[in-house]
Amino acid sequence: MTQILKLLASIGLMLFLSACSTASIISSWHNPEVSTKVSRPYIIGISKDDTKRRVFEDSARAKLMAEGVSPIASYQNLPTSEENDKAVIGQKAAEKGADSILIVRVIDRRTETRVQPGRVTTQVTAPVYPGTAITTPPPFPPDSHYHDYGRYYARSYEVVYEPPREIHFKVGTVEANLYDSRTDQLLWSGQFKVVEDSFDKVVNDFVDCMTGELKRKGLI
Repeated sequence: MTQILKLLASIGLMLFLSACSTASIISSWHNPEVSTKVSRPYIIGISKDDTKRRVFEDSARAKLMAEGVSPIASYQNLPTSEENDKAVIGQKAAEKGADSILIVRVIDRRTETRVQPGRVTTQVTAPVYPGTAITTPPPFPPDSHYHDYGRYYARSYEVVYEPPREIHFKVGTVEANLYDSRTDQLLWSGQFKVVEDSFDKVVNDFVDCMTGELKRKGLI
């Protein structure tokens, strides 16, 4: 029984964690001199993995489109080898009619530890009568522990001890910067914490979090 309860507790924890968002805002800055919204951002997801870059840019594009923005995924005309060339980026963004450039990259990866405290729980056990179901009247006499209230009480509970556990998470810090494509002026910058999960979930949660922050800042 103890092992089963521990297993159920572990499953419950995993289900709880999987239901939570893997992304959260750390800090966000909005240029106080800018009050206009962007309508056509050029999205650049900096990654050495072309597939992950495309998945991210497509996801960000779809989410921003749902907010009434007309974004461009940069992988359509900007090779990964040219992501760090400012002149090329400006040219490619202009070719697509972009009014802004959104650059997103992972700036840190680390492991964090959370300690789940130990606990003692008790579970009430059902009455046990020899050779009968509990829905039928017990035969007489019942088991020996019924004849002594002290032993009966002790048999009524099962004590379960769960020792403290360390739960390790791989987390990262993702930075997003939004620039005006005509003046190169920084419009907004944000840093986000992401907890490692499936790549698709992390991307979707991050994009939701980032888009929500851009909306709160009045940029979209």
